Amino acid sequence: MIHWFSSNRGLILISFFLAVGLVWIRGQERLDSRELSPIQVLVENLPYNLMLPQGWSPPSTSITVYGPRKTLDMIRTDQSSFRVDITQIPIENSDEEIPFLLTDAMFKSNLDEVDRQRITLDVSIKQQVVLRVIHWNIDDDPPSFPPGNPNPNRIEIPVYRMEKKVDIIVPLHGEPADGHELSLLDVTPSDILLTGKREILEQIQSVTTSALDISGLSDNPPPLYLPLDIFHQTAEIKPMDSIVNGVTVMIEFKKKGN
Repeated sequence: MIHWFSSNRGLILISFFLAVGLVWIRGQERLDSRELSPIQVLVENLPYNLMLPQGWSPPSTSITVYGPRKTLDMIRTDQSSFRVDITQIPIENSDEEIPFLLTDAMFKSNLDEVDRQRITLDVSIKQQVVLRVIHWNIDDDPPSFPPGNPNPNRIEIPVYRMEKKVDIIVPLHGEPADGHELSLLDVTPSDILLTGKREILEQIQSVTTSALDISGLSDNPPPLYLPLDIFHQTAEIKPMDSIVNGVTVMIEFKKKGN
């Protein structure tokens, strides 16, 4: 018996180490959990009429991740974040708070595609995030925003919506009938609130309609509808009120000297 053990001691040791290695490998593949903190919440693909305030720092959150131990150990918090694609969030002009949830698909890390498929995030990550839209008339200084997160139960991301109010001008062509002059030109609405890319808004001082030809007119016509021209010039400017695409114009004439 002793002779058999001595002659097979090498095989026994090899088998022992193989067994230990197998147990270690299985232990590494065993599902485990790991808490990751802090994980930043970043914003991507802001529309041309929105911008993040200067000096604002992205918020962060904590999450629990499940997966094989060796995969979890590879995750680096400094290379992990939630990426919020704003183009995937419906933003209406009238909304000032747009709530949404963080999801597994938003989580990005240093893992390659194969390892990323091996991990899942705790459903508790589906906490509320609020995109807070702050109206900014670009003729004024930027409005203030809360320096911290006022509500610990949710994450707030402030964004400025760049806006500017300008007059609406109706260009006139021609002259009234002999002996008559224009006595009234009423435009409704008389101004319009625009939103769009800041560089373009800064250059706009007024908005024009299509031209109104008053050649030879002396009688007062019924109210006229004239479309706005600016929306044919650039797609990077639009009215805050999406239904405003033109104006109603009333004109009246009188005899000269009256």
